[in-house]
Amino acid sequence: TEPETEPPKPFTERLADLQNYTGTAVVVDENSHLDEESTARFQNTLQALSDSYEICTALVITDHLSGIEPERFAEKYYRALFNGADGFLMLVNNDTGTDLCYTAGAVTVEGTDMRIAQATPHLVEKDYPAAIDILLPAGEDILIAPPTEAPELPETELPDTAE
Repeated sequence: TEPETEPPKPFTERLADLQNYTGTAVVVDENSHLDEESTARFQNTLQALSDSYEICTALVITDHLSGIEPERFAEKYYRALFNGADGFLMLVNNDTGTDLCYTAGAVTVEGTDMRIAQATPHLVEKDYPAAIDILLPAGEDILIAPPTEAPELPETELPDTAE
């Protein structure tokens, strides 16, 4: 039989625990699926992407979505960590099995659906390091839209108000 696990904290408490995070890259493994070496390796990968592209990056592995849709869970988690700054969060969802890459701001990640399909067999086998090696985007897969420039306005003469 499976060992009994403690029920997760309510989602609002889990988010509150993240409010004081000040970094730009983080691995959150809520149920300790990764060993220390893998956690450190993925943390270094995320930090390198964060530093290179000046974005925020996160990997979240959870066994409990607390009844929230995966997309909404990832969005709320990302906002709690990074307050909506440009970046991405890769969600490994052991609750409903819907893994995804949430992106914020001007960031998109190419090939995410293909990567998730390739990683799924590893996730089923609980080989998290192999799956995450596939899931985390390589730098060239991260696309950042150029900043939008304000349109140039025609010069207008101000009326002379001096009397």
